[in-house]
Amino acid sequence: MAVNVEKFKKTKMKNHIKSLDVGNFEEEDCEFKISKSRVKNRLSLDEYILILKEKSWSQNDFKDNGYSRHQVSFYNWILKGKNPIDKEIFIEEYCHSMMELFDIAKKYNIPKDNMSFLREYYGVKREGHKRRLRIKNEEPLSEHQEQIILGSLLGDGFLDKSGSFRLRHSVKQIEYARWVLKKLSNHSTYEDVKVSDDYDERHDSFNKTCFFSTLSHSGIREIIKYTYLDGERKVSIEWLNKINDLGLAIWFMDDGTTDFSHRNTWDSLPVCKIFTCSFSYAENKIIQGWFKDKYGINPSIKYKKVNKNPYLYFNCDDSLKLISIINPFVIDSMRYKVDFEVNLEQYIESKKNRELISNIPTKSNFLILKEKCRSDNVDLVYDFYRKEGFPKYSFSDDELLVMIEKLKNLKSHSLSPLNDKNIKQNTRCSNMIQFFMPHMFNLACKGSLSPTEIFNNDEMFKDAILRRLSYGGKCTHSGIKSVLKTYKNNRSVSNFMPSVAKYIYDNLLKEDSTVLDFCAGFGGRMLGAISSKNVKIYECIDPLKENTDGLEKMNNKVNNGDTEVVIHNSTAESIIYNLDKKYDMVFTSPPYFDKEIYSDEKSQSYNLFNTYDKWLNMWLVPMVIQSSELLNDGGIIVLSLGNTHSGRDVTTDLEYKLKDKLEVIDTYYMETGAIEYNRKNKTKRSFPIKVYKKVI
Repeated sequence: MAVNVEKFKKTKMKNHIKSLDVGNFEEEDCEFKISKSRVKNRLSLDEYILILKEKSWSQNDFKDNGYSRHQVSFYNWILKGKNPIDKEIFIEEYCHSMMELFDIAKKYNIPKDNMSFLREYYGVKREGHKRRLRIKNEEPLSEHQEQIILGSLLGDGFLDKSGSFRLRHSVKQIEYARWVLKKLSNHSTYEDVKVSDDYDERHDSFNKTCFFSTLSHSGIREIIKYTYLDGERKVSIEWLNKINDLGLAIWFMDDGTTDFSHRNTWDSLPVCKIFTCSFSYAENKIIQGWFKDKYGINPSIKYKKVNKNPYLYFNCDDSLKLISIINPFVIDSMRYKVDFEVNLEQYIESKKNRELISNIPTKSNFLILKEKCRSDNVDLVYDFYRKEGFPKYSFSDDELLVMIEKLKNLKSHSLSPLNDKNIKQNTRCSNMIQFFMPHMFNLACKGSLSPTEIFNNDEMFKDAILRRLSYGGKCTHSGIKSVLKTYKNNRSVSNFMPSVAKYIYDNLLKEDSTVLDFCAGFGGRMLGAISSKNVKIYECIDPLKENTDGLEKMNNKVNNGDTEVVIHNSTAESIIYNLDKKYDMVFTSPPYFDKEIYSDEKSQSYNLFNTYDKWLNMWLVPMVIQSSELLNDGGIIVLSLGNTHSGRDVTTDLEYKLKDKLEVIDTYYMETGAIEYNRKNKTKRSFPIKVYKKVI
């Protein structure tokens, strides 16, 4: 009797489908897909079940359609309930007992071809053979090593998911980092710590740091379980209770400090602080309670800023207790933190080497010093900068490229998280502008002295240093420039924030747009254009030769060619009438008539048109009108304007003059930070950036 082949196949397939237990699988299991590295044509578990039901494909049909027979066999094996090992057992055998996949297959009678698929099915990361052998034969962490890791995690150390410990410090603490590495050397391949220049986003600068990491270790993975909750480092009483005196010393060497000079003389009792700023107030309360219960020490919780960045403050008696506990474990390079004699010796030595500048007490710690001591510190800074000269930035080509890359990666939501058109201050690449435009420190607003003039005046410079130490902070290069720019209500010229310019381009333009800037200034809008994907051509005009020379140098160093930059060294009125291009945006910040004085040359608009009415009617209004004629359909004009030296409102006057030609379609507000010793209420100021379109 002839056999009906098709009928036989259908019956066989029905029986096969009935043998598959689909109901016992969670939805996420059915969405599982074998990785691309394993098979060319990926097929999820639910897709496999659907094809079986709707198309009744045989194994050969899957093969003919480009699917691997191995993944089909694995799915059949899973769906028939033949898997004898659940996820917990698999993880125990593979990750903890370090069994090879082949040995697990042999032990549980699993087809060896299924083992790699099974590992992926359970979402377990592959462990290389050499790494597995190393972990299997690893030395356990000693109690000493465990305390180093536990204590450092409360400070500057951190762990990654693989179970590796990493430590990074300022290069000033390189001897301490080397000591820690030596103690953990049998778990690390580093022969010495590495040194790198790291970008400091807060100050738009570079700092040298030293770092190392250990190999992954099962003991470190155990530490992760109670130090990292939901992927974040979080203080718990379980963690703290594992800390002994050595661990406390490590924590203090990482993030603690002792102030031996918090009163008028060096021989006063010390005050200790541990900077627990990375932990929440609730976590600081846990730490505070732990100190009280374990050591009978009751630190206060204070803040570096108003209700931000909490830290532990120990009074004199508690500080002496703390120092007596950790003193036996503190290494030589860190003795200055607990030993007054060493601290004083280092103070004198660093003073001799002129390295003390950034360590001079500031603010309240400075003000409580005796007058003679305050005067000596001012003289120390003064003498340093008289030998050093005016503080200027210096960046390598590689550092400049890192800075522009950081600006390119800046996201709009970081400047305006509420998307409310209030643009927060961000200083990325501002130091780059000062590097390429050092002449800007020779310029000032009308009625003010330039930073260079104040620097060169001995009496004013000393007074500026005194103000900086009393109210503003450290006398680093950035700190000195800051106080010189704002000394006694003086106002130096300012640069447009590159981050704000990038924000404007990113939010108001489409890709491949063209921009005209008829008052280029110091290059903030140019850097914003170079860093924005939306700007294809940025064309600018500026009459000051020093400005355009700086713009050329800056463009040559940091522009990778994605944005075409055209720079004209001339007056706006000489160039703008001869331009035959069209632009999608005119974006500029013209001089507010006589507010900022760049040069006494006739090419400057405020010199050529020497009264406000002349300047407004014969220069600014015609420039805005002519530039609006160069706009493409739908093009916009973006202007950042302020008041003149005498207080005339340029924005209002311009809008009145052009009310029949331009209309405001949007307004953004650019925040500027409060200057602590000039604005007692510390309120932030905002400057409007107006967006216009032509009236049709």
